[in-house]
Amino acid sequence: MVDVFFGGPNKDKIRKELDSPLIKEVSQDGKKKLTYFGLAGPLLLDIIEWQDYIKEFVIVEESFGTKERSRERNRQEILTKTSFTTALRNGRGVINDFCTILYGDIDRDVILKGKGDFGKLLPKKSFGLIYLDYYGGIFKAKYREEAIKRVVLEQKQNSTADSDYVLLLTVENLDKGEVEKRALVNEILDNLKDAKIDTIALKSFKEYLSACRYGILQKIYVPIKIYRYAKDCGDDISCFEPVIYQEREPSDLKRAIMLHFRFIISIKKSRKDAWPMINDVVDICNLRLLTVEKDKIIPYRDQTPKLNLSR
Repeated sequence: MVDVFFGGPNKDKIRKELDSPLIKEVSQDGKKKLTYFGLAGPLLLDIIEWQDYIKEFVIVEESFGTKERSRERNRQEILTKTSFTTALRNGRGVINDFCTILYGDIDRDVILKGKGDFGKLLPKKSFGLIYLDYYGGIFKAKYREEAIKRVVLEQKQNSTADSDYVLLLTVENLDKGEVEKRALVNEILDNLKDAKIDTIALKSFKEYLSACRYGILQKIYVPIKIYRYAKDCGDDISCFEPVIYQEREPSDLKRAIMLHFRFIISIKKSRKDAWPMINDVVDICNLRLLTVEKDKIIPYRDQTPKLNLSR
């Protein structure tokens, strides 16, 4: 049997109330349907929820080892996904009509090499909606940081005109210890070194970062990295409030703490360079962290001290 990560009610709420409005906006209320790339999961819950705004899907699934076992996995998942086409409206037909499935490591194989198992090529390099729904950490993971940077760069290179796209990231809140924590703190502060921040506010912020939980650091670190990638390409970027929430792991033996990030990136083909505005990094640090509790999306109990620019 194929392992399936069902997600849960918290993820469902984020998908519907936070992600959908961004996708609706970029797709111009479904008038300009988006192509999808990412880790949709065997039940296609994202695609079913957002189907009014997207048209084609390139889905990546984990490699299944040998050729024979991979074929069996492919057969089982095609059957699973086809059974869910009843939830797709407007007579889209069988899943093969509009969905490409690649097997392999999404970072190492599909993004960086452009192909999955058995040489199956990534059919497109430009997408309107990218959802990297990782079950695991994000930066400092092997290949991952390089892969996400490549995604943003190839969006720029392969777009034929000015356009917007939605980038969604979900990662597990994996604390890898004090060495990595110090590295994240140092990189966050390095990104702020040229900002004219009020001295007292900056001191409070530094003290807080040194003592806070790992998830709070990721809440700042991840959007700054994505912001830098976009700006290096000469693109504009909107960063929205991150969300920290709990969901069951596939084994259902414990709950995983997840972080979800949302961006709209505007590709500017008419500009070759764009220098980042440092106050944008300050704005990223000041974003509230949200959470889901009792079927409501609310501010998380722990927030970073606000950074104020000096006058």
